[in-house]
Amino acid sequence: MIKKFSFLAILCLSFIQAKAAFNTEGLPEGAGAFFYYSHEKLSSSQLGKVLAQSVFLKTEPNSSVLFKNGNPDKDFREAVVGIYSEKSPGESAKPLVVALLKGQFNVAKMKSTYAESKIPEQKINGIPAWDVSDLSKEVSQENKKFSEVKRGEYLLLGYSDSCLVLSPTSLASVTVETLQKKKQSAVLPANLAQVKTNSPNDWLIIRGDFNQFKQYPQIAKMINNDGILSAAFSIGEDPKNFSLKASSDFADVDKAETSANQLRGFIALGMMTLPSTQKNPEDGETIKSLLQKVKISQNTKTVEMQMEYPADKTAQMIAKVLNKAMATAQNQAGVARTETKENASLETTP
Repeated sequence: MIKKFSFLAILCLSFIQAKAAFNTEGLPEGAGAFFYYSHEKLSSSQLGKVLAQSVFLKTEPNSSVLFKNGNPDKDFREAVVGIYSEKSPGESAKPLVVALLKGQFNVAKMKSTYAESKIPEQKINGIPAWDVSDLSKEVSQENKKFSEVKRGEYLLLGYSDSCLVLSPTSLASVTVETLQKKKQSAVLPANLAQVKTNSPNDWLIIRGDFNQFKQYPQIAKMINNDGILSAAFSIGEDPKNFSLKASSDFADVDKAETSANQLRGFIALGMMTLPSTQKNPEDGETIKSLLQKVKISQNTKTVEMQMEYPADKTAQMIAKVLNKAMATAQNQAGVARTETKENASLETTP
């Protein structure tokens, strides 16, 4: 039996060609938003080493049949995701997501394991594919959100031992043809391609052209009310600093100025209030010094936010947050177990 479906594929389902950013080769044309995640770069960073010790991200060896060595931490390299708008979206419609998962995989093992589990195999242009609703059954028992993946909506394709594809059924064939270079790949829209990333070490990059999704009510409201047209976001780490950069383009200068002033106000408020909420004064000073590093700038219709903070201090701060979260979760689990035992005892008492 399959213990778990790839957490990487499930993660991509939860979301909505510039060399300086990332390579979009293989994604079908027409994407209006892009997501890039490098597990390789994050794992080698100071922050990544802290996250690897967290129960929230830690994975067990042999936990997934997708990977060559059965270990996502070692075998997974990166994910490149394109997000597409449906032609006629309704109120409940969601954008379509195509994800190229790159690393060391084992398609032959996937085929045999899924066959043993009686999961039907399909063929898309000769490539083996499986319905995500079948693969995610056990995951959906643990997380109801995953049970929302309906039969026939998404497929996992074993394109090769170096690339798996997560795709809507409607885009699966064209994605295979794009990977085979029979069709043109997606490129970043001009307004997004010119946005510079922090450094070659960025492990998370997001680019979105909201105009391509304005048929969705929530996006249309954001464009009409806030005037935001596109956004770019990146996070990375060099040997010295953890860095974050975000930028947004607005419909006019006034909208951009309003947004910049709001951001400055939030940061000023955070500097005044957040430090006093910490029990440890040292933690309060850390938060204050981090917020002081955030820089907001405006250039006509564009607003940028940048922040650099020592990588070691960032990792230490994240470690504290995770340790507190884990301690809280363990305490809550202990209370729940105690209450369950007490209730069971009451039920069995004559």
